[in-house]
Amino acid sequence: MWLHHTIESVKPVSRSERSRIMNFNDLLTGKDINPQDVIVMRRRPREAPLRKVLPWLAAERPDLFNAYQQTQRETVEKTVLTAKYVDRI
Repeated sequence: MWLHHTIESVKPVSRSERSRIMNFNDLLTGKDINPQDVIVMRRRPREAPLRKVLPWLAAERPDLFNAYQQTQRETVEKTVLTAKYVDRI
């Protein structure tokens, strides 16, 4: 069973409702972008103290925050270099 997140709660989604739910791939294909050419990245540091200060860093030191966001592990960097499109969430 699929789940659909709402603000109030997480509720089960019926099979008929599932066919009406738009996902990110739908948006891409609607713009003639092949989802296989896209990488969506979510950057979340493993270190709890760094996770805690990231909102402050983004607000107060956007230059430093952007530098952090642009730095990736070598394996991730290789994957990013092969993608036609990269998006961060």
